[in-house]
Amino acid sequence: MSVLDIRLPFPPSVNKAYVTTRSGRRILSAKGKEYKREVARIVAEHCADKPETVLGEVKLELTINLHMRTENKGWSTGKSKNRYKRVDASNRVKLLEDALFSVLGVDDSLVFLLHVEKIESDEEPFTIVQLRVKE
Repeated sequence: MSVLDIRLPFPPSVNKAYVTTRSGRRILSAKGKEYKREVARIVAEHCADKPETVLGEVKLELTINLHMRTENKGWSTGKSKNRYKRVDASNRVKLLEDALFSVLGVDDSLVFLLHVEKIESDEEPFTIVQLRVKE
């Protein structure tokens, strides 16, 4: 059963979403806070009249599709050393999970199956998130 299927902004990397204070604590950066607010707004609007998004303690399956340009421009002419952009997909997951599950009021430890995929797109980067009850 699909609980949520939604398009969200492309998440910043963990390196940009969190900063280290002088005392050594890791805290959310301004960019991270902005991303969480935007995700909360979009998800809250989407779920406003959908009672199926109210979840109890059930096992969940989360699919994250990161739509982005994956190939470096100029690769075929030798201007770029690598064919593919160096975007670490797993580096984008934590902030997205925190933002999503915070607004849903669900503990992200209930995710028992996680799929993350980079998908070639010529559009501005975006993310498609699907949340299902795991059977």
